[in-house]
Amino acid sequence: MKTRVLYSLIALNILLLAALIAQIVKPNAALAAPGRRPNYIMIPGEISGSSNGIVYIIDTENRRLSARSLDSTGRNFSDMAPISLDRIFEDQSESNPRR
Repeated sequence: MKTRVLYSLIALNILLLAALIAQIVKPNAALAAPGRRPNYIMIPGEISGSSNGIVYIIDTENRRLSARSLDSTGRNFSDMAPISLDRIFEDQSESNPRR
């Protein structure tokens, strides 16, 4: 019985050592997913009347504006629903046509 437990522990240690060596030998490379790459513009800002900062996020690929802010507890993010920039720019162009 003792030999069976001893051999099991030796086999487990060999398995753990092999897993550790595999993690050390493997290159640590971050690779992006193949295909098109999204383009974002992130602009830091402040909200008047609040001590929290805000990050405005513009998705240039889908032409959307969003924002993200850290709540007052400092633990959770508060996200704004995306706004279509096409709709905003279409309204501007209709009210001020170029001559």
